[in-house]
Amino acid sequence: CGQRWGWTADKTLAIAQELYDGDGKKLITYPRAEARYLSENQIHDVAAIVAALTRLRGFAHLEIASPVIRRGKSGYFCDKELEGVSHHAIVPNVNVLDDLESRLARLNDDEKRLFALICRSYLAIIMPDYEYRQTVVTMPVPLPNGSASEFRAIGRVPLCLGWKAVYQTGEAEPDSEAEQTLPPIEDGDAATLSDTKVEAKRTQPPPRYSEGTLVDAMQNAWRFVEDPALRDRLKEAKGIGTPATRAEIIKGLKRQNLLIAEGKLVAPSPTGLQLFELLRASAPALVDPGTTALWEMRLDEVVTRKADFRAVIDGIAAAAADLIDALQKRSSGTINLESSTQARRPGGRRYSGKTSDRTETNGLKPSRTHRRSTGRRATTKKDLHSVGNAKGARTGKRKAPTAKMVAYAQTIARTKKAPLPEGYQQDFDACRQFLDEHAK
Repeated sequence: CGQRWGWTADKTLAIAQELYDGDGKKLITYPRAEARYLSENQIHDVAAIVAALTRLRGFAHLEIASPVIRRGKSGYFCDKELEGVSHHAIVPNVNVLDDLESRLARLNDDEKRLFALICRSYLAIIMPDYEYRQTVVTMPVPLPNGSASEFRAIGRVPLCLGWKAVYQTGEAEPDSEAEQTLPPIEDGDAATLSDTKVEAKRTQPPPRYSEGTLVDAMQNAWRFVEDPALRDRLKEAKGIGTPATRAEIIKGLKRQNLLIAEGKLVAPSPTGLQLFELLRASAPALVDPGTTALWEMRLDEVVTRKADFRAVIDGIAAAAADLIDALQKRSSGTINLESSTQARRPGGRRYSGKTSDRTETNGLKPSRTHRRSTGRRATTKKDLHSVGNAKGARTGKRKAPTAKMVAYAQTIARTKKAPLPEGYQQDFDACRQFLDEHAK
């Protein structure tokens, strides 16, 4: 959608969510899915969905007498590829086919475009293969020095459009290339060389990400990890973030001026590059996707009871403390989040690039010089605890512990014959302190 229409990932997800649960719509299945397969029991829905879609004006020209069902990993209907996955790929909702026309009338233009794209993708997977005849012409071209250089030309002649027929009257695939056709030619024919020219070519750098391709890169972050074990675990974990959070992560990076839009593409801002270099030098684990895999493996050990959850949490907290300490030791590690351009806050109001001292450092400890100039000292854990208590005093009530915390505290008290603190059922801090002291 980003390449086709310039939509952001957040906008695409919002429109898909409206198609999923909007009032009087509910035209597609769960949209926050990352799987690219359907379950094998959905094969029974193919005939009904195809019949309903081909009654619509945009797909009435398609002739799908016998849908092609492709099973297994190389196809589209595969139960094995959905193991451990909560939701299958996005498809039209089979339960609303009876009143499809009336539901379509409630859609705005963007919703119609996205729904049409989902329908085309579904129809394409059950249509025949695209068939063509390919001709490769190889000919030696004489050079001024008396030698010859071999040149090639490749042409294709379509025989059966197959699934490509779905996109003939709709919007073409953004990555599709125009196919070259060759004139009738026989093996051994002579060709006349004319209009020769030399074109200077350069190796192109990798293309910039659009928000869509960036989401895909986050899902497949294992491609950027060299260690085989970490690659495999990150692949199982489905990369960085989830289908429900990746668009919000990108939105947050843009809001903090770490990522900027360049037309349909996104690029790191100077501030973002500065932060990346600071983290790469001081805490390289924070910019290594393999770190996510390591923590996932530790959580796996908790699930399989090979490790105690408290030890894993303590290990992650200790690693985080080490990273924070490494960053704090760099006195020049102040990140300026001021933007040279005006940005728009939610709600339509604009604000200038100036930010408060707290926002400017974005959670990183300011340099000593910066702290002296502002007349503030670094906030400590004790300060945060005091602020929390003061807030509770102002509101007249303390935060209560969860029912599971209370039950766990009672179990420990019975097992270790430890006295429970007064008010532990109403005071979160008291209950938490008891658990910290005795749950070892």
